[in-house]
Formats: sequence, structure tokens, C-alpha cells
Amino acid sequence: MIYYDLPFIVAYVLFVATFFIRELFLRRGKEAKALKGSRYDKGTTLMTGILIILVLISPLYLNFFKNNILTQLQWFGVVLVILGTIIHDFALMTLGKFYGRTLLIQTNHKLIIKGLYKFVRHPGYLGTILMIIGVGLSTGNVIILLFFLILVTSIYVLRIKKEEEMLFDKFGDEYKNYQKKTWRLVPYFY
Repeated sequence: MIYYDLPFIVAYVLFVATFFIRELFLRRGKEAKALKGSRYDKGTTLMTGILIILVLISPLYLNFFKNNILTQLQWFGVVLVILGTIIHDFALMTLGKFYGRTLLIQTNHKLIIKGLYKFVRHPGYLGTILMIIGVGLSTGNVIILLFFLILVTSIYVLRIKKEEEMLFDKFGDEYKNYQKKTWRLVPYFY
């Protein structure tokens, strides 16, 4: 019988529940729900979808390699899931109808520079990254945590690069000026 620690169960349920709530209530409009992206997407939507599936299933099957140091940090993983959810959802509410699955310029698309977007250009991604690292940390499993860190970093670095190309092509100097005033993902770091 496989045993799951309470912090993992809490983090996992929070991650899954908020994911489905987000999909049902925060995506507005046909374009926001589209699965086909623009030429900028370059498979990043598929990659993020696979990442979410791996986050959902891998902890259920890789429940070994517990690490004593990580087990002391499992509840911190839950805190990261909660913090990531708050950041992610505030960012998405600020985007409103421009929150979509794919890299796509929507009809009447506007550059959003209010709320968390005053400080960070991709707060929704920051929130997702915190949630995924939180789930990984909540497992107390070094293999899962490293697996999640490598996947989430490589996928989101590529996605951010492609999204910034798309936004620069659409908004030109307005986006370039916005880039000069904000951090890409983490203030004072990246």
C-alpha cells in the first residue's frame, strides 16, 4: 500500500481543485479557450499541458526517495502552492478576457500593465511555477522535486521567450518600454 503524507495530500488537492476552477470560471470567451495557438506558440502550450499532466500523475507513482531534509519542508510546499495560486489567480483576473491557454493575440488585444503586471511581466507563470515547485516539495521526494524543477524551468523559459517575441511584434515600442520598467518573472532576479 502506498502512503501519502498529509502535506502532499493538501498541496495536491489544492493544485487540482484550483486548476479545474480556473478552467471553468476564469477563462472567458472563445479565443481564451482555444487550443490552437499562433505561430509564436511553437508547441509551448502542448509542453505546459504535458507538464500539468506529469504534475498530476508522477507523485502518485514515484512515492519513494524520501529525503529527511525535504520532509521537514513539506508544509512549506503547501505554502508555495497557496502563494502560487493567489499570485496566479490575481494575474489572471487582471488579464480578464485576455487570459488564454495558447500564445495568441486576441481580437482588440491590449497590453495589460496594472496590478501585478506593474512589477512582473509574467505573474501568472510565476504563480504556476510556485505551485508546481510547492507540489514537488510537499512530496518530500528529491526525485520528484528535481524532475519538476528541471521541467518547469525549461518549459517556462522557452514559453516566456516566445510570448515576449509575440508581444513585441504586436505592441512594438510600447512593449519595449514596458520591458524596461519591469522584471520578466522574479523581481530583482529575472
